[in-house]
Amino acid sequence: MSTESGAHPILEHEAVDCGRCRARVVWTTTERGKSMLVNLTPDPSGNVAVRLDHTRRARSRVLNSERPVLEGTERLHLPHVATCGKPAAGPIPARADGAVPLYLARERARQRPQRPRPRPTGGLW
Repeated sequence: MSTESGAHPILEHEAVDCGRCRARVVWTTTERGKSMLVNLTPDPSGNVAVRLDHTRRARSRVLNSERPVLEGTERLHLPHVATCGKPAAGPIPARADGAVPLYLARERARQRPQRPRPRPTGGLW
């Protein structure tokens, strides 16, 4: 079951626009629990395997020498950082003591796409 873009319908539903280039992207969770932004449409030249877990959340892993092929329902996607039309200007310059000036850190934080916060479900809220 796929949509016109070739993406899984649930991924299509979870897709957001990149804050920099406005491309359709999906937030995934890696095997180590980190967030990773991947392009919505599958790409055979990609190196990230994306699947939906039992809770219908997007999970990802980078193909490596230990697990070089797709498993089960995984599809190949490209990490969005590799294709974003407006990449970051570069690393934030650090001071000699290792601290980053606050104005630079805030400017960089405004440029990053933000992961949508989940809506509360049921409960006391």
